[in-house]
Amino acid sequence: MPGFYALLQLDVAGLEAFADEWVTVDRKLKEARTTFHDDVVKPLHEDHWRGEGGRAAQDYCDRIQMDIDALDKEVRAVRKFLDAEADGATGRGGVKGLAGLQLRAENLQREAMTEGMNITDSGTVEWEVMYDPNDPEAPKMLDERRKTADSLETLVRRLLDDAAEDDDWLANELVRDSGWVVFGLVVACSQAVMARSETRLAMAR
Repeated sequence: MPGFYALLQLDVAGLEAFADEWVTVDRKLKEARTTFHDDVVKPLHEDHWRGEGGRAAQDYCDRIQMDIDALDKEVRAVRKFLDAEADGATGRGGVKGLAGLQLRAENLQREAMTEGMNITDSGTVEWEVMYDPNDPEAPKMLDERRKTADSLETLVRRLLDDAAEDDDWLANELVRDSGWVVFGLVVACSQAVMARSETRLAMAR
């Protein structure tokens, strides 16, 4: 569950830039496949390699192309998710929804500071006040402060509940749309496949 300070510190622009990076990943995968096909697979078939070595080389190249195609399919699934659902076109508002949650957190923080109160990361509103216990108006003043703190805390709790729902939705939709793929794994796999392709290209030259 996201904490209050996590919402305040959320780098929404960074999330949008991260989403844009998947366009680059997709493009590089397509370039890797095209280069591998043109520089390795095509010459291999045109040279009509025969025998056990030729078949093994062709099978190896076919497996690499299948690896790239499978990975590209997963990357396109993540791109679709980020471009449509996570960008707010469908679902719970995606990155734009997170920006709205952050704005609500900033407004609540500002209100708390105006009242001389503090919001903890878990959403509790803390406050202190100096008063004269002999002042007949003190109980009324304290009651008003408690009501203000309780009202503010209710809004903070509601915000954190909404943030938790958005966070769960984004995570679940990503897994559903992209199968087993998670962000770090896709990056690692794409780098591995492209490195493997580059190695094969170097061997063929």
